[in-house]
Amino acid sequence: MKIKDLPIENRPREKAKKYGVDKLNDVELLGIIISKGVKNKSALEISESLIKEYTNLFCLTKAKTSSLKKQFGLNEITSLKLEAIFELFYRVNQQRFKNGESVKNADDVYKKYMYLSEQTKELLVVLMLDNKHRIIREKILYVGTDNFIPINIREIAVELLQTNTKYFLLIHNHPNNNKKPSDEDIGSTLLIKNALASLGLIMIDHIIITSDGFFSFRENRIFD
Repeated sequence: MKIKDLPIENRPREKAKKYGVDKLNDVELLGIIISKGVKNKSALEISESLIKEYTNLFCLTKAKTSSLKKQFGLNEITSLKLEAIFELFYRVNQQRFKNGESVKNADDVYKKYMYLSEQTKELLVVLMLDNKHRIIREKILYVGTDNFIPINIREIAVELLQTNTKYFLLIHNHPNNNKKPSDEDIGSTLLIKNALASLGLIMIDHIIITSDGFFSFRENRIFD
């Protein structure tokens, strides 16, 4: 159904004007940004398809212009507009720790990254630190499935070396809310730690985030 065929009170722009954008659902917000549909598909229908394909808004922010154009028929201007908004979202998330702010302990990290507990897919975040454990940069490296993250040690090494950092900290979430690390978590963490140590890169901790709390590899002496 085209937006113009909806009752006026149900059209996203009119609802936003009357009630505020915070009252719109995800599909309606995306519909306002996309604005125009394509052949046989309205902006709202495209929005529904996008969220269904990427499962949630956070994962949608990883979409690139090429896939938005090819898979969903969006024109280049709309695709670039969406990607620009996603990049702004990413930069806002980067400000959870201000550059130069020190990472004091695992509890401090948990408080700043509790938002990861709301995600339905596992994500891996790397914090790049100086020798006083102050933030140089942070980045979401990978988005996985609901119980797995594909990890490439070489890519992590390149990211750290390009940032000219020696110390780093890994953070990832468990959507099932079980904060205990799996055997795979422990094995891959030790593999990353040992492989990067050979390059002079030091992992200070790996923290698992859930809505029920967190697990610190260092505090639980898995690194020892």
